[in-house]
Amino acid sequence: HVANALEAFRQERSLPVIQARQFIEEQVQSQEKSLKTAQTALTAFRLRYNINSVQAEADAVQSTIRSYRNSQKMAIVKADEAEALAESYRQQAEAALKKSEAAATHDATATADFYRGLAQSSLSNATQQEAYAAGQKAAQQRYDLLATQMGSRLAELVGIEGQYQTLSDNVSNARKQYSFLL
Repeated sequence: HVANALEAFRQERSLPVIQARQFIEEQVQSQEKSLKTAQTALTAFRLRYNINSVQAEADAVQSTIRSYRNSQKMAIVKADEAEALAESYRQQAEAALKKSEAAATHDATATADFYRGLAQSSLSNATQQEAYAAGQKAAQQRYDLLATQMGSRLAELVGIEGQYQTLSDNVSNARKQYSFLL
């Protein structure tokens, strides 16, 4: 009887410890589920927007926009330089044609032929520079379009930053609470 009484007394005294252990185990399981739910939500968000970090993505987009704008400015400069060169070549061609005509009136055939060749070469160079300028103007427009598109992406990232931060904070808080219970 004494042994039974002692065993009953031990069980009665250990009941709060057993209940506490069960409560803590339930809390650990609950918090583990909360952590997995928060991680799943964050992962789904990252996959939906194809990002790992909104801030890192925004930084990359801003860098890309700056690069496009710099390239656009360079294309403008190159187009202006090419147009100026084309104009210079056209003036050289015009001057060479006048000299060719003047030489032809004085029966200087070799000299006239030389200046005609120079005029043709200058016109060819002018045409090449004009084509290059047109290409640079097209590049300028393309860079502008790309920068505008990236600007839209940046606006989207700014718009989702709060949601991302909330999801990220949820994961962090759930992880802290789970770790605390362990």
